[in-house]
Amino acid sequence: MLRTITLCMLFTVGAFASAFLAPGGNDAFVGSFRMEMHTYKNGKEDKHSPVNIRFWSRADMILYELVMPGQAQQMRMLTDLRGNWSYTLIDDGQGGRTAMKMKRPEPTTVGSAKGEQPKITVTKETKVIEGHNCTKVIATSKEGTWTAWAATGLRNAFIDMARGMDGQAAQQNRYARTDVEGFPLEYEWVPAQGDERVVCFIKDLVVGKVDETLFDLSGYQLMELPSFAMPQR
Repeated sequence: MLRTITLCMLFTVGAFASAFLAPGGNDAFVGSFRMEMHTYKNGKEDKHSPVNIRFWSRADMILYELVMPGQAQQMRMLTDLRGNWSYTLIDDGQGGRTAMKMKRPEPTTVGSAKGEQPKITVTKETKVIEGHNCTKVIATSKEGTWTAWAATGLRNAFIDMARGMDGQAAQQNRYARTDVEGFPLEYEWVPAQGDERVVCFIKDLVVGKVDETLFDLSGYQLMELPSFAMPQR
């Protein structure tokens, strides 16, 4: 299930990321939302579905949390884009809070994106989701088919999610370019092989403001870890 979700996330970011934005840019997504991801196998929803990813973003920091059903311990990932640090924030639910700090690898420059680029089709189909006008977009590749309803009037937060990724996934997606605009509020991912699929809904969307206290590390026991260079292919 997690492999399918991960592949879906990478494809989503890759299909929509038009550039790797510098921290502090005026066009960065500021706000928050929850991604509700339903996974299916053999036509039936998985036992541990849905999985939720909560996301908060400001111009220089990104925070996200993977919420699994029945999970007691809270773990969040914080990326400081300006200082180029990653933090793993762990709250044991009993008053113990730890922040593991690691320097992020310096970005490298590549000439162009590697691998197959998805074929993007922007249709004329539209519908309204949570008051936002959305256009149907279809992306296909050898990995599978991705169908989304993108709100054309909203800044695409997935571009900013790519800024917070580390390692090879970030390198592969940061240079992907398409002419697609908007923020996908609903999408479905169907792999080319296998009998799994993922359906995602964006919930609790707030645009233009975010709770600044969420990025505050006060009260955390800070541990700095050595950083390891991630090999790029």
